[in-house]
Amino acid sequence: MNKRIPAIPTKFRGINFRSRLEARWGAFFSLMGWDWSYEPIDLDGYIPDFILHMHEDVLVEVKPFMRLNDPSIKDAIAKIEGSGWDPKYDGIWPDRPAIVVGAVLFHHSYTNYNKSTTWHEVVIGSQAFHCEAELAILSECEPCCGISIRSQEASYSCMKCGRKKASSHLHRRNVQIVDTCWNEAGNQVQWMGRDS
Repeated sequence: MNKRIPAIPTKFRGINFRSRLEARWGAFFSLMGWDWSYEPIDLDGYIPDFILHMHEDVLVEVKPFMRLNDPSIKDAIAKIEGSGWDPKYDGIWPDRPAIVVGAVLFHHSYTNYNKSTTWHEVVIGSQAFHCEAELAILSECEPCCGISIRSQEASYSCMKCGRKKASSHLHRRNVQIVDTCWNEAGNQVQWMGRDS
């Protein structure tokens, strides 16, 4: 039996977030240097939690899942797709991507075939992609010299600048930067209630 834990409304940087988890994602996006808006638009029967203002606007929905196979991900994707937010798939990458993020970052490491190199992936959630869920992965982008988001399957295009130079992984130092930003985001919203 899954018991639903009620969200804790949290005020952070002058914004009333519906949950502490949403506030943490807002703090994380800021620490990553990504411009964002909270609940900026009303779609058909749905208000997205965030829009990341990148090369193309990226819709972000926050759900408190702890596993990448959680059924709430598909439910959120169905809601996004029914809202009128159309990814407009161009054969390589959607022009209006949507990502469902959870309560944790997911880390994966793997080694190449001759065991000479280890790559690191940080998965932030699932990308809504034609009724399917693909992983949304943080990657390095040479042109914008930063950490961005890319789809696991669709393309190595950087969501931040739009160029096709995004790496398939993060170097260890950037994994540490991402983890530090995630932890600091948690610290920034910790113990903040409705009136903080």
